[in-house]
Amino acid sequence: MASTRSKSAALYSAVLAAVLLCAFAFADRSGGRSLFIFNHHYIWLKLVLSCVLPLGTALLCLFKTKNARPLSAMMLLVQPAYSLFTIVFNDYYIKRSISNLSFHYAYGLIAFFSVYIAAVIAANRKKITHADFELFSRRFFAGYLCVFLFLFVRLFYTIRINLTINTVNLIPFAGEIRRTIELQPSIMALVYTAGNVLFFSSFSLLLWGLLGSKIKSRAGEILLLIGVPFAVSVCCEITEYFVLHGDTDIDDVILNTSGAVIGYFAAKYIKKLVSED
Repeated sequence: MASTRSKSAALYSAVLAAVLLCAFAFADRSGGRSLFIFNHHYIWLKLVLSCVLPLGTALLCLFKTKNARPLSAMMLLVQPAYSLFTIVFNDYYIKRSISNLSFHYAYGLIAFFSVYIAAVIAANRKKITHADFELFSRRFFAGYLCVFLFLFVRLFYTIRINLTINTVNLIPFAGEIRRTIELQPSIMALVYTAGNVLFFSSFSLLLWGLLGSKIKSRAGEILLLIGVPFAVSVCCEITEYFVLHGDTDIDDVILNTSGAVIGYFAAKYIKKLVSED
């Protein structure tokens, strides 16, 4: 018994270490030589590792222990800690010339959602029960709510506090989408555009994870998972216009709503995938 407990504790510790490594240590420092974890030349390798490390360790943990409850409790606690860590050490990052913080967030988010994907795989393979997966999902997204709100405030308001822009685009596909495809076909432009979509995909999944079990009709699911993100996106664009931070662009609403639609179908697919026969 003691040996089994020790093995389980080691497996959970390994998952925690993998998540913390990706969430806290992976930050890109611009210019000069630096350690691997700070070297911006390894961006893509670190993006891959931030998926592989947590996914592999979480899968091993779930398949060996067949218990998602300790892992779900860990995710509930670690994600708010990630937000707090980032806030507290923001000045530290700036002093070390780590300017590309968007990738730092990406490493952490990929790490967290890799653990979630591991739980989906384990539930689909019947390594954990359907009830355990539902509990995991609720706890996971309760923790992610803190990260989501932190990133929402930072990306849509705080990061633009020094901008004074009063541009408006109400013509679909003539704003950010056109700039990304035609005028700025760079990797960074694609990353930011994809970021809009993925951010609101995670918003839909968050709503599903926290409130989806209470919605019984398809119309209710569409309203919750697509309607609410759409309304939030429109409110963001209107607010940007009145406070003169950022640019009001219908393309942002299109991208954000597209992300919500992807999140809606992802939620439906996951629900079907892990449901009991």
